[in-house]
Amino acid sequence: MTFKRIFQLAGLLLLIACLFSAFPIGASASTYVPVGDDAYNMLFRLEAEGLIKSGLLESLPISRVEIKRLISEAERNAAKTGPLNKEDEQDIYLLKERFGDEQAKVKYVKPLDEAYARYVYASANPRENGLNYAPAANPNGFVYNNDGDDYGKGSNLRLGFTSLADLGWFSFYINPEYRYTDTNQIDLEKIYGVLSALGFDLEIGRDSQWWGPGYNGAINLSNNADPFTMVKLTNDRPAILPWIFKYLGLTKFTFFVSQLESNRIPSNNYLWGLRLDLKPSPYVEIGLTRVALVGGEDRPGGFSAWWDSFTGQGENTGASSTDPGAQQAGGDVKITLPFKAQPAQIYFEAAGADACGIYPCRWATISGIYLPRILNFYRIDFRAEYANDHVPKDPNHWYTRDPYSVSGFTYPANKDLVIGDHMGTDSDDLFLKTDYMIPQIQGRAYVSYDREKHNLAGSPQPFQTETTLGIYLYTKNHFGLNGEYSFGKISDIPGGDQDINIFTLDVIRYF
Repeated sequence: MTFKRIFQLAGLLLLIACLFSAFPIGASASTYVPVGDDAYNMLFRLEAEGLIKSGLLESLPISRVEIKRLISEAERNAAKTGPLNKEDEQDIYLLKERFGDEQAKVKYVKPLDEAYARYVYASANPRENGLNYAPAANPNGFVYNNDGDDYGKGSNLRLGFTSLADLGWFSFYINPEYRYTDTNQIDLEKIYGVLSALGFDLEIGRDSQWWGPGYNGAINLSNNADPFTMVKLTNDRPAILPWIFKYLGLTKFTFFVSQLESNRIPSNNYLWGLRLDLKPSPYVEIGLTRVALVGGEDRPGGFSAWWDSFTGQGENTGASSTDPGAQQAGGDVKITLPFKAQPAQIYFEAAGADACGIYPCRWATISGIYLPRILNFYRIDFRAEYANDHVPKDPNHWYTRDPYSVSGFTYPANKDLVIGDHMGTDSDDLFLKTDYMIPQIQGRAYVSYDREKHNLAGSPQPFQTETTLGIYLYTKNHFGLNGEYSFGKISDIPGGDQDINIFTLDVIRYF
């Protein structure tokens, strides 16, 4: 499907939805649960077990009210299937503890919703490693998918809290954070407001997103980079479109636009994205995604450039002065198999770039499988995921394309943090993870393994591995405790192999 057709389809469905009032009118605004929150791990598990059937969990974040709706759905479905295992009971209980009091059309202000402290000790700088020597480098090193946070060698400390208000048609969220690495500083990690009307949310502020079924990475958009300051329009609660479009099933739209920083090349250009989520069956979810760079200093930036960027016209015509920008587009599918003996989810994502005109080409892919339990061993889950963006004819193509090849699809430019998959360009990534649920103490232990290979078209080919051991506990006093130890190793780089040890301790108080 061409960029133009993807845009036209999404635009047509959105227009129909507005004209026929397909979305629930009167729904109140609600703040979103941040990407990376442990609540999503519980929702993923309940969905894979077949207890959640109406969720669209491949476009994150979702709101607190939407999570409350999914909890209620899981409880209803659980009542139909008979007694739950202790592991599913634990997930539902923990979600209700945090979000059970969330209700639409109820106004409230919470000056303190969460307070947290994070201590990180690293034996070396996680981002300063041997991968930075090559143009196909991965500057993320051993720190990724964490809203762009940087840790230095030695001790690092983060102290923060979140405040929120849901006032009917308006909600507000703020997350200030004190950071100590080499110096002291205070950041506004996230801050945004949400206006709700006619079933749509208009979000204005600073926030992160994750588009796609991948767990360890997402090709087009993830929380690997810093949160964007943006304007976003979405229908947080999935809806059924009218007429023949009802056969598309539950539908969700997301559109955003963000102006990027001035110290990039070209400066002050824009990033916009469009995603359409469809669920034609309780067990099949389909997504279509586009992200694009447009404008910037000495670049076309008027209405015609934006129109060409939206419609896919004028891409790669050979005239850089009129080329509207650079784009990536693709689709994904996730299939849930809630078999009683062995439930499973399989998923696949593919995205292409605009190097061949308006047709995506030079593809990157992510494929994976998730087992919420292993046969009758309800306490053990397992996930395997593989990503690859190696393009033999154009190895450094992904995230670095003309006319934005210097800063590319990164944010902020001075960190070179890819907005999509953290492995960077011309790389592949194998990720394995298993959890062991411990219902007696409302916790779980987990182990993960991540193997990345870079510069696949050249030589040498840096080889990066990271093994993580962790434990998460939720106490009766509404405390969350998470401890991790990671050992990383980089091989086949100039100067010899490099090792790193990272210890992390999180303490979170939920109010």
